[in-house]
Amino acid sequence: MSAEYLLPDVGEGLTEAELVTWRVELGQVIDVNDVVCEIETAKSIVELPSPYAGTVEALLVTEGQTIEVGTPLIRINDGSGSTAEPEGQPTLVGYGPKEVTAQRRARRAARAPSPSPATRGAPPSRGRSPRRRPARRPRCASPSTGRR
Repeated sequence: MSAEYLLPDVGEGLTEAELVTWRVELGQVIDVNDVVCEIETAKSIVELPSPYAGTVEALLVTEGQTIEVGTPLIRINDGSGSTAEPEGQPTLVGYGPKEVTAQRRARRAARAPSPSPATRGAPPSRGRSPRRRPARRPRCASPSTGRR
């Protein structure tokens, strides 16, 4: 089966890149994540790894050519003999959507606070709620004078 590697989105809102050099040749056998070419964007030079393993069938872009994101760069044959097109662009290591494994539980409905035993049956208060005064601590006698 032959697969075409499209120029990926290199980020930062960049829509095009220039092919600087090919790192592979026609007929060369490559593995996944082998560097196939270098591209130059408005911000940097980037090495592109191969998302496929197989034999290089065609180099679809010439060196020095400026291409848009999504343009086919290279055609790679994996040797399976199938002519079916791949279902989608494979995800390189470190790229692509994150898998969501956990979901948050639904929030519980807020319960009304239950009345305390002291206020059950008491008429509704006006203004502030009643407060309890803190208990006073007894004073201790001073060790040096013996006074309180």
